Parts: sequence; C-alpha cells; structure tokens
Amino acid sequence: MRIAFVSANSHFDVRFRKIAASVRTAGHELVFIGVDRDPAVELPDPPDGVVTRLLKRPIPTRRALLRAVPALAQHIARQLRHANPDVVYCRDEEAVMFALAARLLGCGAPPIICDLYDSLPLRVPGGLPRLLARAVASVALSRSDEIIVTDENRRRLLASRYLPRVTVLPNYPRLSDAVTTGTFPSGPTRILVAGQLLPQRGLGQLLDACQGLEGIELWCAGQAISPWVRTVFLRSPLTRYFGLLPQPRVLALSEACDAVFCFYEPLTPNDINASPNKLYDAMMVGRPVIINAETRVARFVTAHDLGYVVGYHDTDGLRSVLRSLPNARPNLPAFARRASALSQATYSWEAVESRLKAVLQAVAPTGTPSKHSGYPARSSVMQ
Repeated sequence: MRIAFVSANSHFDVRFRKIAASVRTAGHELVFIGVDRDPAVELPDPPDGVVTRLLKRPIPTRRALLRAVPALAQHIARQLRHANPDVVYCRDEEAVMFALAARLLGCGAPPIICDLYDSLPLRVPGGLPRLLARAVASVALSRSDEIIVTDENRRRLLASRYLPRVTVLPNYPRLSDAVTTGTFPSGPTRILVAGQLLPQRGLGQLLDACQGLEGIELWCAGQAISPWVRTVFLRSPLTRYFGLLPQPRVLALSEACDAVFCFYEPLTPNDINASPNKLYDAMMVGRPVIINAETRVARFVTAHDLGYVVGYHDTDGLRSVLRSLPNARPNLPAFARRASALSQATYSWEAVESRLKAVLQAVAPTGTPSKHSGYPARSSVMQ
C-alpha cells in the first residue's frame, strides 16, 4: 500500500518519524508531501525509505503561511496526482482541506486519515477566527475516514458524532531511539530546551528566571524560525544551540541535562491541552520535566512525581526550581530508574503502534489491491 503523508510542515517532526518507522516496517510505501519553511537551514535526512516532496519557501510567521496557501495547495495537488496513493494521511485539518481540494482537481479520492497533532480550532484565538476554524474543522473531520488524536483528553474535546472513528495514538517515544548510557550530569546545571523554539514556549520566562543564577546552561535543539528566538534567545551567553537533531541525539542531550523544559503559554486551548513529546522523552531517559501549571498534563506530572510544576508567569517560582537542581543530583539515579521503568512498561511507542496499524487496516483492509507495483525513487526530492 502506498501512503501519502500531507503536512503544512516538513518531515522534521518527531511524531512523523515514529509513524514512518511503523509504516515502513509494516511493508508500506510512504511519500511525504509538505513544505520546508526555512530553506536556509539544512534539514536532517528523512527516515529510511521515505520519499519527500517539499515546497521550499521561507515562512517565518502565520501570516506568511496564509500567503503561501495557494502555492502549497497547488504543490500538494500536483504531488498527490504524481504519487497516486492508496491512502492520504493528513496532519491536522488544514492538510485534509488540501487533500479535498486535490480531489476537486482530479487527483482521485483515496481514504483520508486525519491525525490531530494540534487541532485548528484549538490553535486560533477566540471570536470570529475560532468560528471560522471550527467550520473548517467540521468539514475536514466529516470527510475523514479515520481520525487520530494524541491523548484521551483531546478525544473528549471532539464532538460525539466523530468518536466512532477516533483512535488515540499517544506521543510516546520509541524504545529503539533511547540508548541511555547510565551517566548523570555534572558541572554546570543544564536545562534542555527542545522542539519548536518559539517565544510562546516560555523562553523569555526561562531567560528571566536565570538572571542572578550562576553555573547554569540552556542546551537547545530544534527549529528556530522566530526572529526573536534567533536574535535574542539563541544569542544569550547562557544558551548552547545544537541545531536540528534526529530524535536519538535529542534523547542523548536530555540524559546529559538536569531537567527538560516544557512550557506552553496558556493563550489558546491548544496550549492548555498540550500533549508534549518532551514529557515522555524525559521519562524515557529518566529526567524530570519543568512544566507550567496551566497545562492539563501538569496533573499527570504531579500525580506520578515526574518533575516540577510552576505557573507560566511565576518567574520567582521558576528561579527557585532552577536553583534547587544542583541539590537534587544525588537523588537523580533513583528518579531515573523509576521514571524510565514507568516509561518502558506503559509509555512507549512500541506499546501503542498496533493502534496505527489497526487504523491503516480499517481504511485499506488486507487483501485490498494496491494501485502500485513499484515504488518511487528513494532519494529525497525537493520541489
């Protein structure tokens, strides 16, 4: 079976790489169709066996993304026509709308899977924009054959009419990506800041909390499109930027740090209902998270004693947490054993990937003839 993964982002995405590994292991073909929003920065290679079809266009802001919609829609339609997939796997509702537009342009009508990483109505501010986003989401979800969400909380946010088609596929890390060394941090206190490096991820609050503290380093990895992040945060003498790294390297950095920073500014329902990879990555390597109290997942952190919970705007509270980390090092080995054991027993990708296979089976049952006898060239193709 050939699957086209459609996204308004690039293949540099932790969740996509896990999905790709499961899809390719199951023997399916996978073509990624998306956009490289920062062409000046070289992306890591795609997962083995995955063909990429990327539109290269600088898109530093949401407004720039809106301006790029016509070009992206044309690119996706062209590539779907070329790939002629058996299934279209879409990241969020806007990707579904691109796939539906491609149908109108004569690109066929394969089944659609909508994976709600960050549901559109949850991302936009209130008022008219959210009403419009809800209308778009209603069309997209109604036309999707299967819907995937990242946790039970996000499942409860969906209308009841969609629930028979909803599968929960959590953001847990792959066990094979975490090759821990059993070492623990020494020297300066280190905080890992990874993923999307954005102002609304508490980076300004973190810099403010570090003021007056000695012997602290902020180790950073991920995509830095925001001008403020590039010109202010990454140029701070406290930060050390490692660039765009594959997931095993990020997990290795996590192990070398005292804690993993996990802040979401509580401006939209999406931020409050965040389901971060970083939390489960930290569990896997046995490091505490520092997460803001406004997120719902902070309750999970508290219930399982997996780190520190502090208000997003509580700079003094965050500074107290950072100041306490050197004294917490003697207890870190015991914490690491407990957290990693919990992760391996319950919170790993391997424990849930059968759900993804069940979704694929639902849209294209075993025995359904594929439209393809060959596979596109394996090298990454940039459009």
